[in-house]
Amino acid sequence: MVAAIALFILAGCNPRIITSPGDGTIAAEGTLTVSGSIPDSYAPGGTLTVDGVAVSYDSEGNWSTDITVSGYGTTQVVEAIYTEPGGTAHRQRQAVVAGPSLGEGQYSENGVGMRFTNDALTNLGPIINDLAGSSFDISGLILAQDPLIDTELSGINVKGSAYEAGAGGVNLGVASAADGVNVNVSIADLYLGLNLNLGSILGNCKLEVVVPSTSISARFDLKPAAGNENYVDVNMIGAPTVTTANVDYEFISGVCDPSTPVVGSIVNALAGDSIPGTIGDGFSTQLADPDGSGPLDSPIADAIETALSEISIAGSVGDAVQAQLDAPFTTISETTGGIEFRANADFRSVVGAGAGECLPAPGSPHIANTFDTPSSYPTLGSTTPSGDPYGLGLVISNSAFNQLLGVMTACGLLNQDIEQIDFGGDLLTIDSSVLSIIIPAFATALPAATPMFIRVDPAYSPFLDGDAGPSGEMAELTLADLHIQFVQPTDDGDVVWLTLGVDAPLGIDMAFDPVAGALAPTITPPVAGTVAVRVLDNKVGANETGVEALFAGLFPNFVSGLSDSFAAFPLPAFLGLQLNVVEMARQGNSFVLYADLDLAPQTRLENVVVSDTSTADYSKDATLFDSWEWRHRLRKQVSSSNVAVQLKGMMGADACCTVDDEKDSATASGRVNFDVVPAEGETWRIDLNHMIQGAHTHNDEGYRARTRISTVTGRYRIGSGAWVNFNFNPSQMDTGERSGNYHGPFSGSAATSITGTTAQNVTVEFSFWVEAHSINSVWFPAKDGSEAALRFGVNDSLTNNFTAGDYPGMGNRDVAADGYRLNIAVSNVG
Repeated sequence: MVAAIALFILAGCNPRIITSPGDGTIAAEGTLTVSGSIPDSYAPGGTLTVDGVAVSYDSEGNWSTDITVSGYGTTQVVEAIYTEPGGTAHRQRQAVVAGPSLGEGQYSENGVGMRFTNDALTNLGPIINDLAGSSFDISGLILAQDPLIDTELSGINVKGSAYEAGAGGVNLGVASAADGVNVNVSIADLYLGLNLNLGSILGNCKLEVVVPSTSISARFDLKPAAGNENYVDVNMIGAPTVTTANVDYEFISGVCDPSTPVVGSIVNALAGDSIPGTIGDGFSTQLADPDGSGPLDSPIADAIETALSEISIAGSVGDAVQAQLDAPFTTISETTGGIEFRANADFRSVVGAGAGECLPAPGSPHIANTFDTPSSYPTLGSTTPSGDPYGLGLVISNSAFNQLLGVMTACGLLNQDIEQIDFGGDLLTIDSSVLSIIIPAFATALPAATPMFIRVDPAYSPFLDGDAGPSGEMAELTLADLHIQFVQPTDDGDVVWLTLGVDAPLGIDMAFDPVAGALAPTITPPVAGTVAVRVLDNKVGANETGVEALFAGLFPNFVSGLSDSFAAFPLPAFLGLQLNVVEMARQGNSFVLYADLDLAPQTRLENVVVSDTSTADYSKDATLFDSWEWRHRLRKQVSSSNVAVQLKGMMGADACCTVDDEKDSATASGRVNFDVVPAEGETWRIDLNHMIQGAHTHNDEGYRARTRISTVTGRYRIGSGAWVNFNFNPSQMDTGERSGNYHGPFSGSAATSITGTTAQNVTVEFSFWVEAHSINSVWFPAKDGSEAALRFGVNDSLTNNFTAGDYPGMGNRDVAADGYRLNIAVSNVG
């Protein structure tokens, strides 16, 4: 028996009498014009019949006639016979499949689709947030809004813009409703640095705000993006609702600072009570859609749109099956149960080794059209047809599946040369003697043991016509005009001795292979008596009636190899989540895969605790005497794969008088403790890196100033093991005693990594020391000390005209960029 018979194509060894239709033609039912010409190698003056009817030809040998094509989904054979005057007859049999078709570049209408249930959407919030990247960076969203606040307080017009913003964490929840998609953004530990303008009389204030809990709720409408329907356009419906809780704020400079003489406490009292509401109103106004239903988007809609750009049927499905898929969305519907995306489909092959490309096997056919099976898009409910809940439903119509089969066929899926056949359990190498056992003509046409092989080539791709399988399978898979060539290899090229054409209705079922993570098709043989075989080329001189009857009976035994030829259809990944198949069903003329979206097992960080072990803030804000301040803020962002810590601070000193110096210092330090939990069998890697950026700043007010920063220590240990250091020295650690104004930037960094294979507890610590020294002179001429500040990302809050600690200040520094940062990232390395 042949090891694995697949699809076949006629090589065309003899001159063609029929030139149109060509191989692989699918013709609509009705009238079809058949045409051709009498080959020059045939003796002129003979007679031509097409399907037994005499047809005339002109002086050039050209001819045409009309035939009737009928029998939806069946193969109709057109037979042309030219008989020379001497009686020699030449025959060509040309197959045509009856039915509708899709040509290259044509879409299968609503050929693919997907439905996310609300259960799945609940789990997608963090994924969408990650995919949005910088577009959903809450810091970037806030800093981009200018002004963030535009309101009136006690008759005073107040405008505020943020110079610094960030959050400890952002969680996004998504739920579909009948009139849109509800999105709730929960922000933990939101912090803002605001420049407030209170008009020309009162001037400017700096305000720092910390909001432990902020909720932004909004509703959005999803639709295909105009001009690029492969992607999703997101528009906000109405204005967002912003809720803040336990707003903590501090005016740190300007007339609003309560330390400002006379008016400070008054303005602070007037403005302070309005801060929580003003912050919320500012968010609501500035994060709303700027032009309603117009082309402009709200900042949140833009961010979600960036994330949803990853929801592209074309990319996910196309890459999985090595095909190019153009799938523009036709409709996006929101319901109380979920969101449904429908798209037209055009699968096509592209030669290459990249994603969605293939390298065709030698002799692979060009598939110009595929069978178009009429269908209606199926209705997907809240459960599978068997009543089970699911997260994602994927739909592919028969027509789109036929396009996919066309791509796979053009890529050489079914092309093969068979050199051995199985006879009664014995695997025999094919030669003329072996073939003569089933086709005696090979014994007389060729010497014994002449090397031979069987070539399998498709002219058509297999297709689904909408019928159920012949033995109750999910669907019927039709093989049309499959060509088997019996070939002798020679030094001068291959010689084809016999070509057969086969039509067969097979059964196909789809099952999920959990080990391979793929859909594995099962191909079942045709029912006895349903296989049609015809001889197309008979150079060997075989008994055609006998060969056709023999192979019609043998072919069902060859079909078992087709499942291997089809291999498996890899399941696409969506948004980095695994598909856990719940059910595979046929609904109408579509296949529907119901699955849950599960996070892939991955190495992760758990039980993360970030501690601030720095010197507590202290200050003395004096008008007539020495002033000093140590001020710092520690921020953190924690996820399962990353911990980001920022410690920002300012150490300042100002000796007002000639009596004595003012020198102050503090320690900036912190600790991070966490568990690293590896995925099974994986080696994990923890990358640790820390850096600092800031400046020494001296403001000339008399004599001298000096600022210092120590070595920045970093160390880690696993469990209770030994500490391992990764320290660095900032680029300028000590200014020395200096007179006049001075701006001295400093920076530095260090990195290391840890690897392991088992769960471990890890502790990371960092520490450095800062000092500011304002130096006076008691000798003639006596001078006050100059302002001394060491800045790394925080403004001072002193109001006695101390400016060395202000941002942007000397050197026009960026308060958001300055600071100490520690980043801890986990990854798999094998």
